[in-house]
Amino acid sequence: MKHGDFFSRGLSAKFIEKLLHGRFAGLLQAVIAEGLDVQIRENYIDVYHRGLAVLKLAEHSRPPEYRATIHRKFLSGVQLPDVVPRASGNYLHFAAAEEFAKRYVEHLPRILSNAEQYAGTEATVEEDMIRASKTANSPVVFIDRQVQAHGIRKKADLLGVTAAADRVVLVELKQGRDSRIQSLMGQIADYYHALTVPGGRLHEQVTDSCRRIVAQKKSLGLLPEHVMFPKTPPVVECLLVLYGYPLKSALLDRLRSAAGCNDFKTSLVLLPKGCCVLPPSSAWDVL
Repeated sequence: MKHGDFFSRGLSAKFIEKLLHGRFAGLLQAVIAEGLDVQIRENYIDVYHRGLAVLKLAEHSRPPEYRATIHRKFLSGVQLPDVVPRASGNYLHFAAAEEFAKRYVEHLPRILSNAEQYAGTEATVEEDMIRASKTANSPVVFIDRQVQAHGIRKKADLLGVTAAADRVVLVELKQGRDSRIQSLMGQIADYYHALTVPGGRLHEQVTDSCRRIVAQKKSLGLLPEHVMFPKTPPVVECLLVLYGYPLKSALLDRLRSAAGCNDFKTSLVLLPKGCCVLPPSSAWDVL
């Protein structure tokens, strides 16, 4: 990341080559075969299973050049090589050489099994929404999750681009009878204003990073070829997704009332339990 940047995503050409044809090619293919969610960050990737990061694989300028980070709780009964001595509490760090990549693939079923016991409903729904968005008839394709700009503590759940590649959609998800929905408008307003410029278009730095994410994910086989990202900063709109939430609720009424205080377009979608597919945007409830 260059000085002055507040949002940066993307991998080096060298890292991409190692993921496609080098030491990490087998690991990437195993992750894809398991249906795991891979997100591109700033010089590293996060691999998620049911919303839990079961691998961080990063490129560094100092040796070891590639390093893996995994939470200890996912490694019960798993022995991986090349541990890097480093005091960081619940996480273990590894020099990610060829032997590490090979052994990680061998132990992947056990790592995923260990992660299962810690999975939460909301993060799982988020991941299912990402997966469903890659189908040809989805109104939005999600290209990033847990979206955070430098210097801003809060994260947005999902960031997507419309199928027509003309708008960006910022999503906040809540499930069940989560009482926090009454504060959703304030949350999503923070994300919106952090990532946009006056006039409601995506900040140029964020636009550049999103375009890079889409191109690199397509090259890695993580996004369908039909997915496009606008060449110029697109308009941003917000979408609140409530999963498994009762149609009639006093909290829902408060949410609708709060929407009138914001200066940007916000829509609402209620998804029934068991469904993670967004309806056409024409069916979204504009607040």
